Amino acid sequence: MSQTQASTTELDGYTLPDEEVETAVVGTGRTVAVTDRRYIEINEGTTSSGRSVETVEETLFSAVDKVNVDIRSATTETDGTMILLALISGILGFFAAVYGADEGGSGAVFVGLLLLGAAVWLYLNATEKVPGGISIRFKYVTDDGWVHDSYQLPEDNIATAHAAARAVASPHGPADGPS
Repeated sequence: MSQTQASTTELDGYTLPDEEVETAVVGTGRTVAVTDRRYIEINEGTTSSGRSVETVEETLFSAVDKVNVDIRSATTETDGTMILLALISGILGFFAAVYGADEGGSGAVFVGLLLLGAAVWLYLNATEKVPGGISIRFKYVTDDGWVHDSYQLPEDNIATAHAAARAVASPHGPADGPS
């Protein structure tokens, strides 16, 4: 059974008989689906006492006036200051170790090796991976002004984000179910 077929079966209790599931993704404890009428997110977990909990959030597309989809890919950020400190520490450590070896000073060799170790540590920790992700924001107008529902998806769920944007732009069925 494919991932979409499994999730469609899992959604049977939440969808109407004439509602069409455009895309659905099942993850660990989380199911996200886009139908022709709404966005559905089902989270499953447990309480501190071990009881099962299932929360369902949904946004009806008939009420949505605007959708924003923000897709950010994973990146690596480099700290230039740490790279510079690693370079300085490495150069000082190299010269201290060479000087100590030439002059017979074990203290200078130890300091040089310590600085070289610090340089390696600084260099290895100068980069940080920033995870990517997708943010979907459905906006609609109420008597109190603009309101929005926001959902976060992993970076590999681009198809779900595209389906949500297409579904908002499409004509939908009635919000309150079949007639």
